[in-house]
Formats: sequence, structure tokens, C-alpha cells
Amino acid sequence: MWSGKGRVLSGARFLTGSLGLACLVLLSCGSAGPGIEIRVGRAGTDAPNAFCEDFRLTAAQVRSFFDRAIVMTAGEIHDSFDWLPCWVDGEIVEGGTIRTWRIRPTGIAEVRGPDGVVVLYGCKNCEDIFR
Repeated sequence: MWSGKGRVLSGARFLTGSLGLACLVLLSCGSAGPGIEIRVGRAGTDAPNAFCEDFRLTAAQVRSFFDRAIVMTAGEIHDSFDWLPCWVDGEIVEGGTIRTWRIRPTGIAEVRGPDGVVVLYGCKNCEDIFR
């Protein structure tokens, strides 16, 4: 099970909050194990010619991001982070389960599980990863 500093991407159960948002209930802690594969996909942007369109990440940077990031609600993301149109996406593969992720250069990410549930992450101390 891949979890970074108490945040877990598998072995979790989801509860529906008052706003219909999925909240992650932590069931275990630990660090990213050797059985976790990080696949970096493509880089892109939601706005052509965006100033951040050269944003790229390596697999090591993605792993570092998720080791530091915490699960947040959409409201917390909105209140705590800026939004940029650029992103890098990819997959987290663990024991045959594939989750897709998309990270933006302001320190926010979404991870979609095979069941379609999206978990949002924010990282307030990841500036060094994005340099």
C-alpha cells in the first residue's frame, strides 16, 4: 500500500461529506514501497500558449510530491492554492490496480481510482519539486 507520511492511496474507504465530496479515511501509514510504479504520462495545458506550458515532472518528483502532499477537500484547495492551466499526468500502479493522477505546478493534484472516485491533494511545501 503506498502511503506517504500517513496519506494512503490504497486500502482506504471513502465517505460522502455534506457537500458530496469524497473524504479519505486513513487505514494505515508508512512510506512508498518498492511495489509501487510511478508512470509519467504527458504534459499539457487547458489554455493554449499558457506561460507554464513547459511544466514537466519526473517519476522521482511525482513520488516526492505524494510523499509530502495531504488529502484536501475542494474548498481547502480553492482557499489555499492558485490554479494554473498546466499539468502533468500519469499513473500509479500498485498490485495490478491503476490510478491516474494529474499534478499542477501550484502544488495541487487529483488522483482517480478505478472506481472513478477522485481524491484531491495539496502540497504547501513542494516548491522545490517544481523548479
